[in-house]
Amino acid sequence: MNQKFAIDGINYRVLGAAAVEVVESNPPGERVGIPAETSESGDTYAVTSIGDSAFADCESLTSITIPDSVTSIGNKAFLECNSLTSITIPDAVTSIGDAAFARCRSLAGVKIPTSVVTIGSGAFECCYALTSITIPDSVGSIDDRAFWWCKGLTSITIPNSVTSIGSYAFKGCESLISITIPDSVTSIGDSAFADCESLTSVNIPDSVTSIGDCVFAGCSSLHSIGVSRENALLAEHEGVLFTRDMHTLVSCSGGVTGIYCIPDAVTSIGDSAFNGCKDLTWVTIPSSVTSIGESAFQDCSGLTGATIPDSVTSIGDSAFADCESLTSVNIPDSVTSVPDGAFYGCKSLTVVNFPNSITSIGTEAFAGCESLTSVTIPYSVTSIGDLAFAECESLTSITMPGSVTSIGKRTFDDHTRLTAAPIPESISSTREDAVEQEAPLVSQTTEPATAPEHSRITTGHGRLNAAMICPHCQTMGAVSTQVVEQKTGISGGKAAAGVITGGWSLLATGLARKQKKTRAYCTNCDNVWYF
Repeated sequence: MNQKFAIDGINYRVLGAAAVEVVESNPPGERVGIPAETSESGDTYAVTSIGDSAFADCESLTSITIPDSVTSIGNKAFLECNSLTSITIPDAVTSIGDAAFARCRSLAGVKIPTSVVTIGSGAFECCYALTSITIPDSVGSIDDRAFWWCKGLTSITIPNSVTSIGSYAFKGCESLISITIPDSVTSIGDSAFADCESLTSVNIPDSVTSIGDCVFAGCSSLHSIGVSRENALLAEHEGVLFTRDMHTLVSCSGGVTGIYCIPDAVTSIGDSAFNGCKDLTWVTIPSSVTSIGESAFQDCSGLTGATIPDSVTSIGDSAFADCESLTSVNIPDSVTSVPDGAFYGCKSLTVVNFPNSITSIGTEAFAGCESLTSVTIPYSVTSIGDLAFAECESLTSITMPGSVTSIGKRTFDDHTRLTAAPIPESISSTREDAVEQEAPLVSQTTEPATAPEHSRITTGHGRLNAAMICPHCQTMGAVSTQVVEQKTGISGGKAAAGVITGGWSLLATGLARKQKKTRAYCTNCDNVWYF
């Protein structure tokens, strides 16, 4: 049955012999009253539900009266009713659909009756004016994003009937100061209380047997996380939350300041574990740790350094993103890739030491590192991702090895001070817009075929000279030059050259005098000569 009719700007759809639901409507005026009954063609119908998107985007609607005959409110029923300030849900309603009141930015008050059993995902998300809410004891779970980004929410009462708190349920409730999690709760989803910037304390009951990632990420004011000794899942030590066996560091409270040493028992640092710990200045990671999770130290704006041991084999995306005070980083030999956004927005970063184990540099890995002046990419790297060094305002040179075969989109884009020079011929896959503004000054390095292992630390053969012709193979634009010191023995025997900017050298024994010369190297025929 799909019979529809309209009365006073409200559209209805017949559900059965005696019932209708309100469907997509745009009634005139600011105040709307839905009748308990309505008639059409001599038939009388009870209004039993507010259907999906029934009043969505009714911008002028300030108040609405829902009759006691209604038992359900559908998905997106009042989505983005930005002028709606209050609503009374009748006692007969048993379910509130997904996003039913989402983005009702002026909604300051709502009473949920004890008849409601289900509150859908995102039911009240982005209701910025909502300051408090009481969930009745008829509700068994708080679904994902139920109160996501309710910025004005200062208090909420969760009853003992609730057994689960969904992912992102209270994420971004930045005015929420405290919350009591009842003993009935057994699971807390990912990022459930993330970015609750005013949250100062929380107690996790013994009943919790499952807890997601990033639960308290970005809770910069959280100084106390309470866990009882009887909790079988979690443990608390010095304001930091761990799994009971102490193998995983789950979350660090905002109360941890200065230098923090992670306990030796820890093997992994969870996603967003230290996210938003703005007063943390240094962290020492023990050799027991093998993995650092995504966004683990993101937005630790006071972090100046971190000791990463050789035991670490994986670093998650955005692990150190927005660490604005971080000045240098040593990536251990055990790591094979720099992940996406790993050091994004590290404005003070001036030094990056890459090991020869790195094979790829991810998307936006160093984007926004505006103090970084030069980068030497090791011979092991074969690919560099999109925007990897974008917006590095102070970057003047990059030494790129012949091993690189792929460069992504806008890799060196925006505000760089790099000037035009050829990109290495080894690159078979280069996005046309790898450099959208000025082309980069890329010094190509070619790994010597018989060089000893320690020669891999060389910074290269200098800068390519686009106008020079190789006297050996007659190739133009393939010659790199750099100033070197050459030692010449008194007896006339010449010592091998030592490259000033790095690399390996074999020097003659005995007395010698130093002489500066220019060393030339052809990337096409591998010949070396001096002048």
